[in-house]
Amino acid sequence: MIKRLGLYLKLGATALVVSGATHTAHAAQIDLLVLYDDYSASRMQGEPAVVLKSWQDQINTMYRNSQVDLQLRIVGVERNDFASSDMSQALVNVARSSSVAQIRDRVGADFVTQLHQSGNCGVGYLAVHASYAFNVLGAGCGPAALAHELGHNMGLSHSRAQGDTAGSEYRYALGHGVNGAFGTLMTYEWYYRAAKMSVFSNPRIQCRGYPCGVEEGAQGEADAAKAINNVKDRVAVFRPTKVGGGPVPNPDPTEPEEPTEPNEPNEPTEPTDPEGTVQNGNYLIKVAANGRCLNVNNSRWGMSDVVQWSCTQAPNQQWTLTRQEGDVVKLASTGTQGCLNVVASSRRAGANVIAYRCSERESQQWQLKQVEEGKFQVTARHSGLCLDAGSNANGSSLTQATCSGSDSQRFSFTGL
Repeated sequence: MIKRLGLYLKLGATALVVSGATHTAHAAQIDLLVLYDDYSASRMQGEPAVVLKSWQDQINTMYRNSQVDLQLRIVGVERNDFASSDMSQALVNVARSSSVAQIRDRVGADFVTQLHQSGNCGVGYLAVHASYAFNVLGAGCGPAALAHELGHNMGLSHSRAQGDTAGSEYRYALGHGVNGAFGTLMTYEWYYRAAKMSVFSNPRIQCRGYPCGVEEGAQGEADAAKAINNVKDRVAVFRPTKVGGGPVPNPDPTEPEEPTEPNEPNEPTEPTDPEGTVQNGNYLIKVAANGRCLNVNNSRWGMSDVVQWSCTQAPNQQWTLTRQEGDVVKLASTGTQGCLNVVASSRRAGANVIAYRCSERESQQWQLKQVEEGKFQVTARHSGLCLDAGSNANGSSLTQATCSGSDSQRFSFTGL
């Protein structure tokens, strides 16, 4: 039986209650059709397929880090404009559209996402049902927001801090957070006064020193990873698979699964003044240890994780550097308008570095010191600790750490 629960999250997400599914220990594949409008194409610099390939890879890293046995594959990226300026109405339009249904059936998409120009990051039906596997997403909101909306389409609600007490099928199908420490993907992290972690709630893994969730049956239970694993085999067959091989949106069939930094023989050298200080301008910031770029997993909800990721030159990897006095600079994310910031202005080694709304706070002021030609140590002015990429893993978060001179604390600035 299907039970309609009406409007949800003030953005029209409908909840459907259907039977459960048995968890099996293998990774299921879900196929996604992404539709975009003219604004979204412009927002993605005219290359939505390239940007979405990066989003796909980042979401699959989120699933893996969450112990979710699921892999996302984008099987279609097609233009589809809607006249409605309202995101909720756009959701209704795309779900009812016969032309969208034809495209969905042609490519065998289990889920459909419409990119949209809106002041909100997203809206999706709260359901585990093929007829409601739709969501609408702000084009500038990034992969974490897409993972969030797909989470709604797989039966996940927000968190208890936001007044939710259960998902559409499981009581524990919720996000989780700890005040002042973190919020997982399904939360609005500002309810916890913390940065978002790009994982689904799971009590079997750690988030900044705390369990990322609460076990089933315990007070405050929250285990979104388990809830997804319970339904993964069902959602993976919402539509029969039609597209074989790798993801359709990859325009370069020779591109590897994890994109490597392109060879750019005409790329300008890192511009510096005679004293070795980077000039005002727009840059990719690369980790010396592995050549990956600083990447903002934008939530547009106040605080966003900054991680290292294979360079794609997408807007969420572009940074505007503005010099202050002396060797002090401010670094603003071009794609999100948030500034590089130590969470909660912490002076503790190991504190996460995030993108947060720009202000005059000292935790957004960074000192650059050239340690070798083209390589800089980036030090938080308020704490004296160094920006550190830590792990070599794609998708790992940036932190501040005791300055050691290691390659994980050396960065290059590539002009755009």
